Amino acid sequence: MPLNSSTVLNSSSGLNHSNQVLQSPQRQPLNQRQTAERVLNQGNSAVNETAKANLPSIGKKKINWGVTGNIALNGGAATLKLLSATNKLFGLSMPDFVNSGELVTRGVMIGQCAFGLKDAAFNKRNTPVSVGQALEIGLICAAEDKDKWLLRGLSQGLINIGNPIIQAYEILQKAIGNDVTAYGSNYSSLPISSAIKESFVTPLKTYAHNVAEVCKNPSLIKENLSYALSVASTFMGAGGLLGLTPFKGLASVVRFLGAIPADIFYAFMGHHTDIGYDPKNKFDLKKMFDFKSYLGWAGKFWLVPGMLDPIKRLPMFENISEALTDVCDAFDRCASGLYQQHLFGKNKNQEDSASNPALATAQ
Repeated sequence: MPLNSSTVLNSSSGLNHSNQVLQSPQRQPLNQRQTAERVLNQGNSAVNETAKANLPSIGKKKINWGVTGNIALNGGAATLKLLSATNKLFGLSMPDFVNSGELVTRGVMIGQCAFGLKDAAFNKRNTPVSVGQALEIGLICAAEDKDKWLLRGLSQGLINIGNPIIQAYEILQKAIGNDVTAYGSNYSSLPISSAIKESFVTPLKTYAHNVAEVCKNPSLIKENLSYALSVASTFMGAGGLLGLTPFKGLASVVRFLGAIPADIFYAFMGHHTDIGYDPKNKFDLKKMFDFKSYLGWAGKFWLVPGMLDPIKRLPMFENISEALTDVCDAFDRCASGLYQQHLFGKNKNQEDSASNPALATAQ
């Protein structure tokens, strides 16, 4: 049959239709896959947007600049002091930057006291701690290198009276059923005039009471940090005051005797103490080897400058007294850094407790 144009067109359209029918089964799975991919991409996009929205808060929680700065500054000062001591003991030719350890150490100590002063004066309205921090800044600036640890006993004793002594005492009294007004170390809830008076009078009364009780019953020193620190602060202050006289050797011994009760308490009790928040804690020699606690480590490290400071003043150690001073400063910075890490952890627990009442009741 001859093919006309209409026949050809119909044939070609039929072929096209056949091709479409043949191709449609192949294209359909592809369209389904594309649809699935599009839905998946939309879901991923929504998830990504949610993740991006949460990234800023996650990032802030990961970096604690207080902790980081504490490690860097106190750790750096301690490292420089140890290098300086090694250089002096063995006559090594170390780079000149090692000699900057004293300047760095003083800077770190002054900066730490400045932050403490700001917190005590403006945030907590705590008079003894404020005066103690200000006094310590002055002592650090004025003292000779070899006398920094000795003279700081004067300011540290005052800081102890205004902070950990009263905290531990109040919690001890609550634990045994006595009704006390618990300010801890924070008097910000009071008007300024009342806060200045209350933060000065109450801790001093507590301190005097503790000393009187220990005189009657010396075994109380091992019962609670409030008693141990009251005795320690007395000797620390007396040693620092005596250190202003020519009798620095005797002053150092007195200062050391004052530091022993608190440092051993920290070292033995470790994280079980948390500044005396558990009044039932007793001395336990086994806890000396509990290495999980920043507070326990701080106590162990603080024992070193306490012992070395009187020793370095003996005539037989005169030739290496400067090196021993560097060792004292290095261990003091390590202890201070560890103690700050303990406080950072305690503050975080308090923040967690504020947001979670179950944690608050557990503490």
